[in-house]
Amino acid sequence: PSPRKIRLLGNSQLAFPFLTGWHCNRNTNVDLYCYNMDGSIFSNENQERFTPLQGVNPNCETGHPGIQPIPAGIELEAISLLLLAEAYVQKALDHINELPNIPPQKWVKSDHFKNSEEVMSYIANVVALLEKLRSEHRICKVYLYCGLPFNMVPLLAANLLHVVGTVVFMEY
Repeated sequence: PSPRKIRLLGNSQLAFPFLTGWHCNRNTNVDLYCYNMDGSIFSNENQERFTPLQGVNPNCETGHPGIQPIPAGIELEAISLLLLAEAYVQKALDHINELPNIPPQKWVKSDHFKNSEEVMSYIANVVALLEKLRSEHRICKVYLYCGLPFNMVPLLAANLLHVVGTVVFMEY
């Protein structure tokens, strides 16, 4: 059957569109059309649903002086994944460093996204990075520090199915 179409328009706390995307994940027959207040529209229309995303870079993380590399061969329960513009990284790191059990961090710099292809490429890279970390370090939990645009968040969440077991959504 033809995919159902869900249209999300708004400007809210990012946990709400994340939850929508989490439930309308890539295994569902749903096309998400996500609108932002600036008029931009991002969609997963025509995305292949039952094969891995294509054109991925599992080494997409961005270096930062406040983020230490994760030593090879160690098992980790969790990581902190920062999907933020550069202006917000230090604030997130300051918060993380105040926590009692600091999970290692990875940052994937976000910029201004112009179209669905750019959005899905970024998401594919994030998914590939998480799969690599799951394979190398056995992570099963991600503290997600998300500063992505409203209309990108459901598409990210929809693609995290089978990637990590638990996502703790940390909204700035």
